[in-house]
Amino acid sequence: MTEQFGTTEQITTLGEVPNRVDSTAKTYPALVGENLGHTTLKFSLPINQLLQMSQVANRHNIQNTVSLEKEYEAQRSLLVNHARKLAQYTLMGLVKSEIISQKRSGKKVCSQIYELQNNLGKPAYTSLQPMVTNIRACASGGGDIPAVDIGERHGHTTGIYNITLSNKHILWVVDGQHRMEGFRMVLDFLKHVLRTCKYPRQANMKLYMPDGYNNNTTISEEILSFWEAVYDWAMNRATVSVECHLGLNEHEEQQLFYDLNSKGKKVDTGLAFRFDHTDPINKAVKEVVIPILPFEPKLRDKNEWTKEDDGTLTRREVNKITQLLCIGKTNRLVSPKEISSKEDLIRTFWETIITIEHFGETGWKRKTIAAQSVTLKAVAFTIYKLVYGSKSLPREDAIKYTQKIFDAIRTNTFSFSYDNPIWASILLTNEERKEQFPGIEKYIWLNEENANLFGVVDNNTSFIRFANRHNDIMQVLSNVISWQLGLPST
Repeated sequence: MTEQFGTTEQITTLGEVPNRVDSTAKTYPALVGENLGHTTLKFSLPINQLLQMSQVANRHNIQNTVSLEKEYEAQRSLLVNHARKLAQYTLMGLVKSEIISQKRSGKKVCSQIYELQNNLGKPAYTSLQPMVTNIRACASGGGDIPAVDIGERHGHTTGIYNITLSNKHILWVVDGQHRMEGFRMVLDFLKHVLRTCKYPRQANMKLYMPDGYNNNTTISEEILSFWEAVYDWAMNRATVSVECHLGLNEHEEQQLFYDLNSKGKKVDTGLAFRFDHTDPINKAVKEVVIPILPFEPKLRDKNEWTKEDDGTLTRREVNKITQLLCIGKTNRLVSPKEISSKEDLIRTFWETIITIEHFGETGWKRKTIAAQSVTLKAVAFTIYKLVYGSKSLPREDAIKYTQKIFDAIRTNTFSFSYDNPIWASILLTNEERKEQFPGIEKYIWLNEENANLFGVVDNNTSFIRFANRHNDIMQVLSNVISWQLGLPST
Protein backbone atom coordinates (compact mmCIF):
# COMPACT_ATOMS: atom_id res chain seq x y z
CA MET A 1 0.00 0.00 0.00
CA THR A 2 1.26 3.49 -0.86
CA GLU A 3 0.24 6.42 1.32
CA GLN A 4 -0.46 9.69 -0.50
CA PHE A 5 -1.50 13.20 0.52
CA GLY A 6 -5.08 12.47 1.53
CA THR A 7 -5.46 9.20 -0.47
CA THR A 8 -4.44 5.54 -0.36
CA GLU A 9 -3.93 3.21 -3.29
CA GLN A 10 -3.67 -0.58 -3.45
CA ILE A 11 -1.93 -2.45 -6.29
CA THR A 12 -3.80 -5.72 -6.46
CA THR A 13 -2.15 -7.73 -9.27
CA LEU A 14 1.21 -7.81 -11.05
CA GLY A 15 -0.67 -7.48 -14.31
CA GLU A 16 -1.56 -3.91 -13.34
CA VAL A 17 2.07 -2.87 -12.73
CA PRO A 18 3.06 -1.87 -16.32
CA ASN A 19 0.04 0.42 -16.56
CA ARG A 20 0.29 1.94 -13.12
CA VAL A 21 4.02 2.41 -12.49
CA ASP A 22 6.10 5.17 -14.07
CA SER A 23 9.52 3.74 -14.92
CA THR A 24 11.12 7.17 -14.40
CA ALA A 25 9.83 7.46 -10.84
CA LYS A 26 12.36 7.96 -8.05
CA THR A 27 11.96 8.65 -4.35
CA TYR A 28 13.46 11.62 -2.54
CA PRO A 29 13.45 12.26 1.21
CA ALA A 30 11.66 15.48 2.09
CA LEU A 31 10.08 17.39 4.93
CA VAL A 32 6.42 18.23 4.49
CA GLY A 33 5.52 21.72 5.62
CA GLU A 34 2.63 24.16 5.74
CA ASN A 35 3.58 27.58 4.34
CA LEU A 36 0.75 29.95 5.24
CA GLY A 37 -1.78 27.17 4.80
CA HIS A 38 -0.23 25.62 1.69
CA THR A 39 1.47 22.22 1.65
CA THR A 40 5.13 22.39 0.61
CA LEU A 41 8.02 19.97 0.33
CA LYS A 42 11.56 20.73 1.42
CA PHE A 43 14.32 18.84 -0.40
CA SER A 44 18.10 18.87 -0.16
CA LEU A 45 19.41 18.12 -3.66
CA PRO A 46 22.91 17.98 -5.19
CA ILE A 47 23.54 20.81 -7.66
CA ASN A 48 23.69 18.52 -10.68
CA GLN A 49 20.48 16.71 -9.73
CA LEU A 50 18.65 20.00 -9.25
CA LEU A 51 19.71 21.12 -12.74
CA GLN A 52 18.36 17.88 -14.21
CA MET A 53 15.00 18.13 -12.42
CA SER A 54 14.24 21.80 -12.98
CA GLN A 55 13.19 24.28 -15.66
CA VAL A 56 12.95 28.09 -15.84
CA ALA A 57 9.79 29.54 -17.36
CA ASN A 58 11.16 32.80 -18.73
CA ARG A 59 10.07 34.12 -22.11
CA HIS A 60 13.29 33.18 -23.92
CA ASN A 61 13.15 29.55 -22.82
CA ILE A 62 9.48 29.16 -23.69
CA GLN A 63 9.88 30.73 -27.13
CA ASN A 64 13.02 28.76 -28.00
CA THR A 65 12.26 25.31 -26.55
CA VAL A 66 9.69 23.19 -28.39
CA SER A 67 8.84 21.11 -25.32
CA LEU A 68 7.99 24.28 -23.36
CA GLU A 69 5.88 26.07 -25.96
CA LYS A 70 2.60 25.36 -24.10
CA GLU A 71 3.94 26.43 -20.72
CA TYR A 72 3.11 29.77 -19.16
CA GLU A 73 5.65 32.47 -18.33
CA ALA A 74 6.44 33.07 -14.66
CA GLN A 75 10.01 34.40 -14.63
CA ARG A 76 11.94 37.50 -15.62
CA SER A 77 14.60 37.58 -18.35
CA LEU A 78 17.97 36.11 -17.44
CA LEU A 79 20.73 38.61 -16.60
CA VAL A 80 23.90 36.80 -17.63
CA ASN A 81 26.31 39.07 -15.74
CA HIS A 82 24.37 38.55 -12.52
CA ALA A 83 24.44 34.79 -13.08
CA ARG A 84 28.20 34.95 -13.67
CA LYS A 85 28.73 36.69 -10.33
CA LEU A 86 26.78 33.95 -8.59
CA ALA A 87 28.80 31.35 -10.52
CA GLN A 88 32.05 32.85 -9.26
CA TYR A 89 30.68 32.90 -5.72
CA THR A 90 29.65 29.25 -6.03
CA LEU A 91 33.08 28.31 -7.40
CA MET A 92 34.73 30.09 -4.46
CA GLY A 93 32.60 28.03 -2.09
CA LEU A 94 33.39 24.75 -3.84
CA VAL A 95 37.13 25.49 -3.79
CA LYS A 96 36.94 26.35 -0.11
CA SER A 97 34.98 23.14 0.57
CA GLU A 98 37.63 20.97 -1.08
CA ILE A 99 40.49 22.69 0.75
CA ILE A 100 38.71 22.13 4.09
CA SER A 101 38.09 18.50 3.10
CA GLN A 102 41.77 17.94 2.28
CA LYS A 103 42.85 19.47 5.59
CA ARG A 104 40.42 17.29 7.55
CA SER A 105 41.73 14.17 5.84
CA GLY A 106 45.29 15.10 6.77
CA LYS A 107 46.33 15.81 3.21
CA LYS A 108 48.85 18.59 2.66
CA VAL A 109 47.43 21.44 0.61
CA CYS A 110 50.08 22.73 -1.79
CA SER A 111 50.95 26.41 -2.20
CA GLN A 112 49.58 26.42 -5.78
CA ILE A 113 46.11 25.60 -4.46
CA TYR A 114 46.28 28.36 -1.85
CA GLU A 115 47.40 30.77 -4.55
CA LEU A 116 44.43 29.67 -6.68
CA GLN A 117 42.10 30.33 -3.75
CA ASN A 118 43.61 33.76 -3.07
CA ASN A 119 43.23 34.73 -6.73
CA LEU A 120 39.66 33.50 -6.91
CA GLY A 121 38.58 34.90 -3.56
CA LYS A 122 38.61 33.73 0.03
CA PRO A 123 35.31 34.70 1.68
CA ALA A 124 34.80 34.35 5.41
CA TYR A 125 31.85 32.03 4.81
CA THR A 126 29.92 30.69 1.83
CA SER A 127 26.42 29.26 1.57
CA LEU A 128 23.90 28.58 -1.20
CA GLN A 129 20.58 30.33 -0.69
CA PRO A 130 17.48 28.05 -0.78
CA MET A 131 15.57 27.81 -4.04
CA VAL A 132 11.80 28.11 -4.43
CA THR A 133 10.07 25.93 -7.03
CA ASN A 134 6.63 24.74 -8.12
CA ILE A 135 5.55 21.35 -9.45
CA ARG A 136 2.90 22.18 -12.04
CA ALA A 137 2.10 18.58 -13.02
CA CYS A 138 0.27 17.62 -9.85
CA ALA A 139 -2.95 18.36 -8.02
CA SER A 140 -3.12 21.50 -5.92
CA GLY A 141 -1.36 20.74 -2.64
CA GLY A 142 0.23 17.60 -4.10
CA GLY A 143 -2.71 15.32 -3.37
CA ASP A 144 -1.69 12.86 -6.09
CA ILE A 145 2.03 12.62 -5.23
CA PRO A 146 2.96 9.40 -3.33
CA ALA A 147 4.48 10.07 0.08
CA VAL A 148 5.48 7.50 2.73
CA ASP A 149 6.84 8.38 6.17
CA ILE A 150 10.28 6.77 6.38
CA GLY A 151 9.43 5.42 9.85
CA GLU A 152 6.20 3.74 8.77
CA ARG A 153 7.70 0.27 8.30
CA HIS A 154 8.92 0.42 11.89
CA GLY A 155 5.68 1.79 13.25
CA HIS A 156 7.04 5.29 13.82
CA THR A 157 6.12 8.75 12.53
CA THR A 158 9.20 10.87 11.75
CA GLY A 159 7.80 13.73 9.66
CA ILE A 160 10.33 12.89 6.95
CA TYR A 161 8.73 11.40 3.86
CA ASN A 162 9.95 9.46 0.85
CA ILE A 163 8.38 11.43 -2.01
CA THR A 164 7.96 9.70 -5.37
CA LEU A 165 8.53 11.97 -8.36
CA SER A 166 8.91 11.16 -12.05
CA ASN A 167 10.11 13.04 -15.11
CA LYS A 168 6.77 14.81 -15.45
CA HIS A 169 7.24 16.42 -12.03
CA ILE A 170 9.47 19.25 -13.23
CA LEU A 171 10.61 21.70 -10.56
CA TRP A 172 9.73 25.06 -12.12
CA VAL A 173 12.04 27.66 -10.60
CA VAL A 174 10.11 30.52 -9.00
CA ASP A 175 13.04 32.11 -7.17
CA GLY A 176 16.61 31.25 -8.12
CA GLN A 177 16.97 31.21 -11.91
CA HIS A 178 20.24 33.18 -11.75
CA ARG A 179 21.64 30.71 -9.22
CA MET A 180 20.59 27.89 -11.54
CA GLU A 181 22.38 29.48 -14.47
CA GLY A 182 25.37 30.13 -12.22
CA PHE A 183 25.47 26.42 -11.29
CA ARG A 184 25.38 25.54 -14.99
CA MET A 185 28.28 27.93 -15.67
CA VAL A 186 30.32 26.33 -12.88
CA LEU A 187 29.81 22.82 -14.27
CA ASP A 188 30.63 24.00 -17.80
CA PHE A 189 33.83 25.65 -16.50
CA LEU A 190 34.93 22.53 -14.62
CA LYS A 191 34.10 20.19 -17.51
CA HIS A 192 36.12 22.37 -19.89
CA VAL A 193 39.11 22.42 -17.52
CA LEU A 194 39.05 18.63 -17.04
CA ARG A 195 38.50 17.93 -20.75
CA THR A 196 41.13 20.31 -22.20
CA CYS A 197 43.54 20.78 -19.24
CA LYS A 198 43.26 24.52 -19.96
CA TYR A 199 41.25 27.44 -18.62
CA PRO A 200 38.36 28.59 -20.84
CA ARG A 201 38.42 32.02 -22.47
CA GLN A 202 34.78 31.99 -23.57
CA ALA A 203 32.81 34.66 -21.71
CA ASN A 204 30.11 32.24 -20.53
CA MET A 205 32.69 29.97 -18.87
CA LYS A 206 35.46 32.37 -17.86
CA LEU A 207 35.08 32.15 -14.10
CA TYR A 208 38.76 31.91 -13.19
CA MET A 209 42.08 32.44 -14.93
CA PRO A 210 45.46 33.03 -13.26
CA ASP A 211 47.21 36.32 -13.95
CA GLY A 212 49.37 36.15 -17.05
CA TYR A 213 47.88 32.83 -18.12
CA ASN A 214 48.86 31.75 -21.64
CA ASN A 215 46.18 29.83 -23.50
CA ASN A 216 48.82 27.39 -24.69
CA THR A 217 49.78 26.52 -21.12
CA THR A 218 48.55 23.19 -19.79
CA ILE A 219 47.31 23.13 -16.21
CA SER A 220 49.64 21.22 -13.89
CA GLU A 221 48.67 17.71 -12.78
CA GLU A 222 48.40 18.81 -9.16
CA ILE A 223 45.97 21.64 -9.94
CA LEU A 224 44.07 19.46 -12.41
CA SER A 225 43.62 16.85 -9.70
CA PHE A 226 42.31 19.57 -7.40
CA TRP A 227 39.78 20.75 -10.02
CA GLU A 228 38.65 17.14 -10.42
CA ALA A 229 37.93 16.99 -6.70
CA VAL A 230 36.05 20.31 -6.92
CA TYR A 231 33.99 18.84 -9.77
CA ASP A 232 33.10 15.90 -7.54
CA TRP A 233 31.87 18.39 -4.93
CA ALA A 234 29.70 20.13 -7.52
CA MET A 235 28.24 16.91 -8.93
CA ASN A 236 27.70 14.83 -5.82
CA ARG A 237 28.41 16.57 -2.53
CA ALA A 238 27.31 20.22 -2.61
CA THR A 239 23.57 20.36 -1.91
CA VAL A 240 20.94 23.06 -2.29
CA SER A 241 17.85 23.43 -0.14
CA VAL A 242 14.68 23.55 -2.23
CA GLU A 243 11.22 24.59 -1.08
CA CYS A 244 8.71 23.10 -3.48
CA HIS A 245 5.16 24.38 -3.84
CA LEU A 246 2.64 21.96 -5.25
CA GLY A 247 0.23 22.42 -8.12
CA LEU A 248 0.16 26.23 -8.26
CA ASN A 249 -1.74 27.54 -11.26
CA GLU A 250 -0.50 30.27 -13.60
CA HIS A 251 -1.71 33.23 -11.54
CA GLU A 252 -0.55 31.71 -8.26
CA GLU A 253 2.97 30.98 -9.52
CA GLN A 254 3.28 34.44 -11.08
CA GLN A 255 2.09 36.02 -7.84
CA LEU A 256 4.58 34.00 -5.81
CA PHE A 257 7.39 35.08 -8.14
CA TYR A 258 6.38 38.73 -7.77
CA ASP A 259 6.04 38.55 -3.99
CA LEU A 260 9.40 36.84 -3.48
CA ASN A 261 11.25 39.24 -5.76
CA SER A 262 9.57 42.55 -4.96
CA LYS A 263 8.97 42.54 -1.23
CA GLY A 264 12.53 41.87 -0.11
CA LYS A 265 14.60 44.83 1.11
CA LYS A 266 18.04 45.48 -0.28
CA VAL A 267 20.82 45.42 2.32
CA ASP A 268 21.61 48.99 3.42
CA THR A 269 24.87 50.30 2.01
CA GLY A 270 26.29 50.81 5.47
CA LEU A 271 25.65 47.23 6.50
CA ALA A 272 27.01 45.95 3.18
CA PHE A 273 30.30 47.77 3.74
CA ARG A 274 30.51 46.54 7.34
CA PHE A 275 29.52 42.93 6.73
CA ASP A 276 30.94 42.08 3.27
CA HIS A 277 34.36 40.56 3.87
CA THR A 278 34.62 39.07 0.36
CA ASP A 279 34.67 42.06 -2.00
CA PRO A 280 38.34 42.90 -2.74
CA ILE A 281 37.74 46.67 -2.96
CA ASN A 282 35.83 46.69 0.31
CA LYS A 283 38.60 44.67 1.94
CA ALA A 284 41.31 47.04 0.67
CA VAL A 285 39.42 50.08 1.93
CA LYS A 286 38.98 48.49 5.36
CA GLU A 287 42.58 47.38 5.70
CA VAL A 288 44.55 50.02 3.77
CA VAL A 289 42.55 53.19 3.25
CA ILE A 290 40.55 53.79 6.44
CA PRO A 291 43.64 53.66 8.71
CA ILE A 292 45.07 56.52 6.57
CA LEU A 293 42.04 58.80 6.53
CA PRO A 294 41.62 61.50 9.19
CA PHE A 295 37.95 60.53 9.54
CA GLU A 296 35.73 57.47 9.59
CA PRO A 297 33.77 57.38 6.29
CA LYS A 298 30.02 57.71 6.79
CA LEU A 299 28.01 54.53 6.24
CA ARG A 300 25.26 55.91 4.07
CA ASP A 301 24.43 55.98 0.38
CA LYS A 302 24.80 59.70 -0.27
CA ASN A 303 26.69 62.64 1.12
CA GLU A 304 24.00 65.04 2.33
CA TRP A 305 25.58 68.12 0.77
CA THR A 306 23.25 70.75 2.20
CA LYS A 307 22.76 69.15 5.62
CA GLU A 308 26.22 68.20 6.85
CA ASP A 309 29.70 69.62 6.42
CA ASP A 310 31.70 67.59 8.92
CA GLY A 311 34.76 66.95 6.76
CA THR A 312 33.96 63.38 5.76
CA LEU A 313 33.28 61.32 2.67
CA THR A 314 30.88 58.41 2.56
CA ARG A 315 32.17 54.87 2.51
CA ARG A 316 30.55 54.49 -0.90
CA GLU A 317 32.58 57.42 -2.24
CA VAL A 318 35.85 56.09 -0.80
CA ASN A 319 35.18 52.65 -2.32
CA LYS A 320 34.39 54.06 -5.76
CA ILE A 321 37.46 56.32 -5.80
CA THR A 322 39.65 53.35 -4.85
CA GLN A 323 38.04 51.14 -7.49
CA LEU A 324 38.60 53.76 -10.20
CA LEU A 325 42.24 53.96 -9.20
CA CYS A 326 42.64 50.19 -9.57
CA ILE A 327 40.47 49.22 -12.55
CA GLY A 328 39.14 52.46 -14.07
CA LYS A 329 35.51 51.39 -13.58
CA THR A 330 33.02 51.00 -10.77
CA ASN A 331 30.82 48.30 -12.29
CA ARG A 332 33.18 45.39 -12.90
CA LEU A 333 34.03 42.34 -10.83
CA VAL A 334 37.63 42.18 -9.68
CA SER A 335 39.76 39.36 -8.37
CA PRO A 336 41.46 39.64 -4.97
CA LYS A 337 44.91 39.47 -6.56
CA GLU A 338 44.02 42.27 -8.99
CA ILE A 339 43.56 44.56 -5.99
CA SER A 340 46.13 43.17 -3.54
CA SER A 341 48.87 43.68 -6.15
CA LYS A 342 47.99 47.40 -6.17
CA GLU A 343 47.94 48.00 -2.42
CA ASP A 344 51.11 50.11 -2.53
CA LEU A 345 49.53 52.39 -5.14
CA ILE A 346 46.30 52.60 -3.09
CA ARG A 347 48.27 53.53 0.01
CA THR A 348 50.38 56.18 -1.75
CA PHE A 349 47.32 57.67 -3.43
CA TRP A 350 45.39 58.18 -0.21
CA GLU A 351 48.48 59.30 1.73
CA THR A 352 48.78 61.98 -0.97
CA ILE A 353 45.08 62.93 -0.99
CA ILE A 354 45.01 63.65 2.75
CA THR A 355 47.71 66.32 2.24
CA ILE A 356 45.25 68.47 0.23
CA GLU A 357 44.70 71.73 2.08
CA HIS A 358 41.55 71.59 4.28
CA PHE A 359 40.99 67.90 3.49
CA GLY A 360 38.83 66.35 6.22
CA GLU A 361 38.26 69.63 8.07
CA THR A 362 34.86 70.64 9.36
CA GLY A 363 33.34 73.09 6.88
CA TRP A 364 35.56 71.88 4.03
CA LYS A 365 32.84 72.08 1.38
CA ARG A 366 33.36 75.82 1.06
CA LYS A 367 37.14 75.59 1.42
CA THR A 368 38.22 72.93 -1.08
CA ILE A 369 36.71 71.35 -4.14
CA ALA A 370 38.18 68.05 -2.95
CA ALA A 371 35.07 67.80 -0.76
CA GLN A 372 33.26 66.95 -3.98
CA SER A 373 34.26 63.35 -4.57
CA VAL A 374 34.08 63.65 -8.36
CA THR A 375 37.37 65.57 -8.29
CA LEU A 376 39.11 62.75 -6.40
CA LYS A 377 37.57 60.26 -8.81
CA ALA A 378 39.11 62.30 -11.63
CA VAL A 379 42.57 62.12 -10.04
CA ALA A 380 42.21 58.37 -9.49
CA PHE A 381 41.01 57.84 -13.06
CA THR A 382 43.92 59.90 -14.43
CA ILE A 383 46.43 57.68 -12.64
CA TYR A 384 44.64 54.54 -13.78
CA LYS A 385 44.83 55.65 -17.44
CA LEU A 386 48.55 56.33 -17.17
CA VAL A 387 49.42 53.05 -15.48
CA TYR A 388 46.82 50.47 -16.52
CA GLY A 389 44.58 51.96 -19.23
CA SER A 390 44.23 50.77 -22.81
CA LYS A 391 46.70 53.50 -23.82
CA SER A 392 48.90 53.08 -20.76
CA LEU A 393 52.47 54.31 -20.90
CA PRO A 394 55.69 52.27 -20.67
CA ARG A 395 56.33 51.45 -17.00
CA GLU A 396 59.10 54.02 -16.47
CA ASP A 397 57.01 56.83 -17.96
CA ALA A 398 53.91 55.77 -16.03
CA ILE A 399 55.86 55.87 -12.76
CA LYS A 400 57.35 59.27 -13.65
CA TYR A 401 54.03 60.92 -14.47
CA THR A 402 52.21 59.33 -11.55
CA GLN A 403 54.88 60.67 -9.23
CA LYS A 404 54.46 64.07 -10.88
CA ILE A 405 50.77 64.02 -9.91
CA PHE A 406 51.55 63.04 -6.33
CA ASP A 407 54.26 65.72 -5.99
CA ALA A 408 51.99 68.43 -7.45
CA ILE A 409 49.24 67.61 -4.96
CA ARG A 410 51.57 67.41 -1.96
CA THR A 411 53.26 70.72 -2.74
CA ASN A 412 49.96 72.40 -3.66
CA THR A 413 51.34 73.12 -7.12
CA PHE A 414 48.12 71.58 -8.30
CA SER A 415 45.50 73.30 -6.20
CA PHE A 416 42.11 72.05 -5.11
CA SER A 417 41.10 75.57 -4.15
CA TYR A 418 37.99 77.04 -5.74
CA ASP A 419 40.29 79.86 -6.86
CA ASN A 420 42.01 77.50 -9.30
CA PRO A 421 40.17 78.44 -12.53
CA ILE A 422 40.87 75.07 -14.13
CA TRP A 423 37.98 73.46 -12.23
CA ALA A 424 35.42 75.83 -13.72
CA SER A 425 36.89 75.48 -17.21
CA ILE A 426 34.60 72.56 -18.04
CA LEU A 427 31.61 74.91 -17.63
CA LEU A 428 32.88 77.29 -20.34
CA THR A 429 32.15 77.12 -24.04
CA ASN A 430 34.83 75.50 -26.17
CA GLU A 431 35.91 78.86 -27.57
CA GLU A 432 36.00 80.52 -24.14
CA ARG A 433 38.08 77.68 -22.76
CA LYS A 434 40.47 77.73 -25.74
CA GLU A 435 40.99 81.48 -25.31
CA GLN A 436 41.57 81.34 -21.54
CA PHE A 437 43.64 78.14 -21.54
CA PRO A 438 45.60 77.90 -24.81
CA GLY A 439 46.34 74.32 -25.81
CA ILE A 440 43.64 72.78 -23.66
CA GLU A 441 41.57 72.09 -26.77
CA LYS A 442 43.95 69.20 -27.51
CA TYR A 443 42.75 67.55 -24.31
CA ILE A 444 39.11 68.57 -24.09
CA TRP A 445 36.46 69.58 -26.60
CA LEU A 446 32.90 69.19 -25.39
CA ASN A 447 29.40 68.94 -26.68
CA GLU A 448 28.36 72.26 -25.18
CA GLU A 449 24.81 71.12 -24.54
CA ASN A 450 26.18 68.47 -22.20
CA ALA A 451 28.63 70.87 -20.59
CA ASN A 452 25.75 73.01 -19.41
CA LEU A 453 24.63 70.05 -17.31
CA PHE A 454 27.98 69.61 -15.55
CA GLY A 455 27.37 72.11 -12.77
CA VAL A 456 27.12 75.77 -11.80
CA VAL A 457 29.57 78.42 -10.65
CA ASP A 458 28.96 81.43 -8.42
CA ASN A 459 30.87 84.21 -10.21
CA ASN A 460 31.00 86.32 -7.04
CA THR A 461 32.69 83.66 -4.89
CA SER A 462 34.19 81.27 -7.47
CA PHE A 463 32.28 78.49 -5.68
CA ILE A 464 31.52 75.56 -7.99
CA ARG A 465 28.94 72.87 -7.44
CA PHE A 466 29.32 69.95 -9.81
CA ALA A 467 26.24 68.00 -10.86
CA ASN A 468 25.59 64.34 -10.12
CA ARG A 469 26.75 63.09 -13.53
CA HIS A 470 29.98 61.83 -12.04
CA ASN A 471 30.96 59.38 -14.78
CA ASP A 472 30.87 62.10 -17.46
CA ILE A 473 32.33 64.86 -15.30
CA MET A 474 35.12 62.64 -13.96
CA GLN A 475 36.42 61.86 -17.44
CA VAL A 476 36.39 65.52 -18.49
CA LEU A 477 38.11 66.64 -15.28
CA SER A 478 40.72 63.93 -15.82
CA ASN A 479 41.62 65.50 -19.15
CA VAL A 480 41.76 68.93 -17.51
CA ILE A 481 44.14 67.61 -14.84
CA SER A 482 46.34 66.05 -17.55
CA TRP A 483 46.51 69.37 -19.37
CA GLN A 484 47.41 71.46 -16.32
CA LEU A 485 50.13 69.04 -15.20
CA GLY A 486 51.54 68.53 -18.68
CA LEU A 487 50.73 64.83 -18.77
CA PRO A 488 50.32 62.86 -21.99
CA SER A 489 46.82 62.81 -23.38
CA THR A 490 45.66 59.18 -22.90
